[in-house]
Amino acid sequence: TTYAPLVGVPRADLPLRRETTLLLDMAGVDLDQLLCIDRPPSIASLLMPKDDASDGGNPHSITLVDHNRIRSSLRHLDGHVVEILDHHEDELCHTDAVPEGSDARNVAFQGRDALVGSTCTLVAERMLQVADAMTGRGKDPATLDPSASLALLGVILLDTMDMSPEAGKGTARDLAAINALLDRTDWSKLNTDSMEESIRAVLLEADDNGSGNVRPSRAALHDLLRNSKFDEQFWSEMSVYDCLRIDYKRFEPTRSSDSPSSSAPVPFGMSSVLLPLSKFLSKESCVDSITRYMEEADVPLLGVLTMTIVDDAPHREMLLAGRPDLVDATAEYLTQSDDAAFLEVEEVECPLDKAEECSMSIRQFRQGNSKGSRKQVAPILMRLASTLT
Repeated sequence: TTYAPLVGVPRADLPLRRETTLLLDMAGVDLDQLLCIDRPPSIASLLMPKDDASDGGNPHSITLVDHNRIRSSLRHLDGHVVEILDHHEDELCHTDAVPEGSDARNVAFQGRDALVGSTCTLVAERMLQVADAMTGRGKDPATLDPSASLALLGVILLDTMDMSPEAGKGTARDLAAINALLDRTDWSKLNTDSMEESIRAVLLEADDNGSGNVRPSRAALHDLLRNSKFDEQFWSEMSVYDCLRIDYKRFEPTRSSDSPSSSAPVPFGMSSVLLPLSKFLSKESCVDSITRYMEEADVPLLGVLTMTIVDDAPHREMLLAGRPDLVDATAEYLTQSDDAAFLEVEEVECPLDKAEECSMSIRQFRQGNSKGSRKQVAPILMRLASTLT
C-alpha cells in the first residue's frame, strides 16, 4: 500500500506557516516534494471520483487528520473517507463508512474538551502501536524513525505549549506521547547536516542515559517553534489579508431541528491571528481587507480570534465582522448564553465600528478564559449558526 500525505493548505500559503516549514526542514522533509491541496495533478490522480476509475472502482481511500468533515470543495470524494484521526468536536459526518465508536473513527473530543492537545498525539499513539506489533516476544521495543518522531514531537510541544499548566491544553496522553517519542527513538540516526549551526547548537542535548548520544531538547525545540510562530515582527509586517488567511477555517452548520426556518444555515469563518487585536486593527486598510477576504471566502460572518503570550500565559481577544443581524446575534450569544459562559467573553469598544468607511457590523471582545481556543469557540458558534439563516 502506498500512502500519500496531502497538505491541506495552498502551496502559496506554506511560507506563511513559518513554524511548520522550520520543523519540516529540521526533519529533513523537502517542501518542494509536498503535495498541496491546490496542485491539480495530485488531486486529479490521487483523488478521482469512483465513477472515473478505469477499473470501475477507485482503490484510493482518504484518512482525515486534524478534522472530521471533508472540505466542501472535495465533497464529491465523500465516499472515499475510511478513517478519521482528530481532536475537534465530532460533526458526525461520514458515519456510514466510519461509524461512531469504531476503531477507524478516532475523534478525541468529549463534552467541551479535547481529550488530547494535539492530533499528532493520536498519530504518535498509532505509530507506537505499529512499532509494538513489529516487536517480537522477548525483544527490546522497536525504535522509531527520528525524522517522524521529531516532526510529531515538535507539533505536540507547540500545540500543548510544552504542557504549560497555564495554557491548559496538554493531557496525560500528550505527555505520554512526548516521553515515548523522546525515549524510543534512535536519535543517532537523525540527519542534522542541513540544520543551521545555531539551531543544532540549541536543539540537541546529551541523552540522559549516559550513552553519550544526543537527542532534541524538549524546551529548546518548543521555544524555537514558538518564537517562529509568534514572532511579532513577522505578524506586524504582514497585511491584514495574509493575517486572515494564514490560519483560517470555514464552518458549515447543519440546520437545527429548533430552527423556525427551512433555509440552509449560514456558513461562517474563523481566523486565528497571533497579534494583539489593537495592532491588527491599526493595520492599513483593515476594513477593506476584511471585507475583501469575506467576499472571497463567501461567508457573511467572520470571527477573528487573537492570541498572544503575556508572561508565559496565553491572552485572548475576539473580533466579529459581517452582516449586522448575524454579528448582533452572535455577540448576544457569546456574552449572555449559558452555553458560552465558560469563555468569559466581555465586549469592549471597537474603533472600527464607528469608522465612516465601515459598511458592516464589527464588534470587539475580551476573552477571560485563556484556555478557550478555536477548538472550544467553534462548537458554540456552530450550535448558534445552525439556528440562523
